[in-house]
Amino acid sequence: MLIDRRLFLIAPALLSACATPPPPPTRVLVIAVLHGAHRMNPNYTYDHLYARIRAFAPTAVGVEVRQEDLERSQAYVAANYPQEMGALAVEYDAIVSGIDWLGEDLVGREVPAGYWANENEIKRLERALAADPNDPTKNDPELETIGAAQMPLVRTGSASEMNDGRYDALTRRRYARLGELLRGTPYQPMTDFYAARDAHIDANAVALIRANPGGRVALVVGADHRFALIDAIAAAFGPAVEFEPV
Repeated sequence: MLIDRRLFLIAPALLSACATPPPPPTRVLVIAVLHGAHRMNPNYTYDHLYARIRAFAPTAVGVEVRQEDLERSQAYVAANYPQEMGALAVEYDAIVSGIDWLGEDLVGREVPAGYWANENEIKRLERALAADPNDPTKNDPELETIGAAQMPLVRTGSASEMNDGRYDALTRRRYARLGELLRGTPYQPMTDFYAARDAHIDANAVALIRANPGGRVALVVGADHRFALIDAIAAAFGPAVEFEPV
């Protein structure tokens, strides 16, 4: 039986032609914001934040607002969310999504007037802890060390310095220490809520990235949420996502 040796040359070429090239990675910009502290930090103002996001040219934007609240008035958003979140929701109206979560008690309903001062259980616990003479977090050496390292970044750190991983590492340590100190106390629901909120933000952000394969997704969150969000995205996507440096 004679075998045409040309078949051995043609077959690999055919297989190569039929192979589907891998899709390009999705570019993701996870940018930590300072909320009201942008007004006091001359090196990371609101304008610095907005310019960095514009330079990224996102095809999708996730902001720290509940999705259902994006459908409500600008006045309502301004009353319940940080200034930059409302501004970004307006600027990127056609491509913005809400990734925040504020608790089971608010699911499916508006935030009522006076909620943060009078109804929210976590805010009540935070106020009670601050007034408690037996507050287990007061004068804790590790928390004091972490705070002393974080505050210079908040006061004068640039956008790149706030997003280079140092603040994230400190926040990871702070959350872990708070969990240890408050476990088994009446204040444990605070740290339970912080973890639950991060989990919801992370899941919503992952869903937004999945909906934009090969795109450029900007995720704008308070600085304390960034470390958990980076972890969740890396675990969900691996090399299918490339993180954009800030």
